[in-house]
Amino acid sequence: MNVTVRGETRHYRTVTFDAVQNRVELIEQRLLPHEFKIVAMRDFRETARAITDMIVRGAGAIGATAGYGLAQGARAFRGRDAKRFSAHVETV
Repeated sequence: MNVTVRGETRHYRTVTFDAVQNRVELIEQRLLPHEFKIVAMRDFRETARAITDMIVRGAGAIGATAGYGLAQGARAFRGRDAKRFSAHVETV
């Protein structure tokens, strides 16, 4: 989506994943069309809350957000035990 803010037009994705910071970044859709803001979800719980609170809307964007949230949660796991990892992913 191309967005013009303060006279500058820039392309934004509705949902993106910052792998370095392990963050899901979303356009805060509850503020549209009056305000444009990007919000960062720091963990999978915040990402899930963004879906339930309708920060992100639309089937495609919700699906992408859920997928990124699963990746975010899996990447947060620390350890080497496969059973513990599987249990962690079930929680996520």
